[in-house]
Amino acid sequence: MALLVEGGKVVDVREGAEAPADWMILESGILARPEDMHAATISDDCDKLDATNLFLVPGLIDAHVHLGRPRQPSAGSDHPAIGRQVAQSAERTVRAGVTLVRDLGDRWPHGLEAIKAARALEELRVVSALSGISAPKGYGGFLGEVVHDTAELLSAIRRYHDAGAGLIKLYLTGSVDFASGTVGPILFDERIVSTAARAAHDLGLPLAVHANGAEGVMAATAAGADTIEHGILASHDCLRAMADRGIYWVPTLTPLWRALQAGENNADEDGLARTTPLRRVFEQHRESMARAFDLGVKVIAGTDAGAPGVPHGCLIDEVELFVAAGVRPTLALRSATIWAAEALGVEDEAGILKPGRRGDMLLLRRDPLQDSAALREISQVVCGGKIIAPNPGPDSSPPKD
Repeated sequence: MALLVEGGKVVDVREGAEAPADWMILESGILARPEDMHAATISDDCDKLDATNLFLVPGLIDAHVHLGRPRQPSAGSDHPAIGRQVAQSAERTVRAGVTLVRDLGDRWPHGLEAIKAARALEELRVVSALSGISAPKGYGGFLGEVVHDTAELLSAIRRYHDAGAGLIKLYLTGSVDFASGTVGPILFDERIVSTAARAAHDLGLPLAVHANGAEGVMAATAAGADTIEHGILASHDCLRAMADRGIYWVPTLTPLWRALQAGENNADEDGLARTTPLRRVFEQHRESMARAFDLGVKVIAGTDAGAPGVPHGCLIDEVELFVAAGVRPTLALRSATIWAAEALGVEDEAGILKPGRRGDMLLLRRDPLQDSAALREISQVVCGGKIIAPNPGPDSSPPKD
């Protein structure tokens, strides 16, 4: 059934401007082209949505989630239980205004089962890596598949492609030791990363690389990564290299911010002292993110939802963290819409409200180009041509220093 959206102002995220909309028609979730918008399209049976005095924004995109996480202990390898958990996470995500996610996977085959469950849903759209690729005794084995040589690497990439992956994920480094402000050794040499990039690209898939530390980020950049995941402790030279090569960066500030808030809000004096190294790393990472915008890096919004302490549906936290660091609301909104769509390879379908593309949208009470907090004031969500009520309220306060 068609959906008629009447009134409101359409937010053009590319131009950073609004334009009045008399009415729009969605047919099977796709915005109808002007030549198809004739009187016969609008019938008495057509669902109608009054958008008077509201702002129409493209559905948001969370570019880094783990839909199968956190997996409840009771789920184990029980595929129906994993499916139920994914359904709950997906519903929460859509009700928060996020209509498309890029899933960075889980252990094989749990990641495949999680995405099968997600794709059975009618609303949330998912582009998934299915699983990640990690080195023996290296970080990421709990979320991916360990490969021991080039043959196993290429076999995994082909298997993920054949199973429907929309990208390949590689773990190049570990996480950050906040106390020392350092990252462990690089897990794969540049030759292996370059081989992974070529193999992924030959199959039409982008390569996402989990990399922290200046050495790791620079190695991923030089080897042909399409996106850098996290990139904590990236240097100024790393940012310039990303800008020069057109590499997208997903800094995932939200996990650091949430860990910092939890530590500082519930700690005694000794506990506060233990959070000092985390705050130092967080502030450095936030400053690097803001500098990346200035240098022309296409920074995209991703939350790492499913990681410890990071719930699904918290993308607006990430957008507000960008703005709190000095990024203009217009650019922050692009990071969660049109730039993210480009990074996911779906720019012809999502990220902007335009005839012939998906009509997933948020109806907001205020203008998000002026204040990113307006993204929390959702009147309705339209996803897959359906009208969906938003979550009753945020599960967190807006980011604060």
